[in-house]
Amino acid sequence: MIKLLLWETNLSLLPTDPEERMKLVMGLMQMVKEEVDKGLVKMWGISPSGRNGFSITKRDEKDILAQTMKFTPYVKFTVEPMLSANDALAVLQQVQE
Repeated sequence: MIKLLLWETNLSLLPTDPEERMKLVMGLMQMVKEEVDKGLVKMWGISPSGRNGFSITKRDEKDILAQTMKFTPYVKFTVEPMLSANDALAVLQQVQE
């Protein structure tokens, strides 16, 4: 099953020093890139504000917990299971019967 992860940066925990903040953000981005390159994250995006974004994965809940804990407490996550169009159509067809 596909999972949609919505994320938001916890701005109150970011360093106020620009160099320290950039070092932290670059480290987090490197972890994201590694997960995308390995195929663990199917799609990832960030808003132009840099404050929030999304990712899409097919990983199970245990793997998602392990993944999101790497970013805690600097990033807050909401995880939403999603159905594909085919899965949703199958459910709707069952309901009609």
